[in-house]
This record gives sequence, C-alpha cells and structure tokens, in this order.
Amino acid sequence: MSIFDRLKDGFDLADISGIIGDLQKEGNLNFDKILSNDFIKQFTDFNDKDELLDKLGIHDLSQLSNLLQNPAAKEKIDGVINHNSQFANLEELLKKALKR
Repeated sequence: MSIFDRLKDGFDLADISGIIGDLQKEGNLNFDKILSNDFIKQFTDFNDKDELLDKLGIHDLSQLSNLLQNPAAKEKIDGVINHNSQFANLEELLKKALKR
C-alpha cells in the first residue's frame, strides 16, 4: 500500500510522524506546497507562512518533521496550532492539508 493510499483511506493521527518520514524518504513531501499561504490564511489566524513560522520559532517549514520527533517541541507546536486555528494540533492541520 502506498503512502497516498494510507492518506486516502485515513490514518491514525498517532502515525503522522511515520507518515511524514515516509513521504520525505520518497521525496514526495513538500511542506511549502502542502501548507500554502492560501491554506494557512483560510484555516489559521495567520496571513501567510512567515507569520506561522515566526510563531513556531522556526525558519523553514522543512524543520517541522524534525520537531515532531521531539515531544517538548511537538507540544509547543500543537499549542500554537490549537490557539491559532480551527485544529486541535498539528496532526489535524496536516491531515486536512494533505487531503486538499
């Protein structure tokens, strides 16, 4: 089963780190495309990626996958997403973005 079949059929949010890792290995993950400025503006309180990145304390969206491996950093990211979007955490935001 390909990674996109897993996404299409739904997946356990607890597996988001594994899915992101698989996508990166396959070369199919581009956070800049997945989290476009239009998506960010529509589904969060931010106007663009730069505002989101600033709030997350990172310089590039590609850093997200590494941060997801760190429980303290993931908790901080989830808090930012929860307080500034219609999603409870980063996993929910990414699931919505990946399905678009």
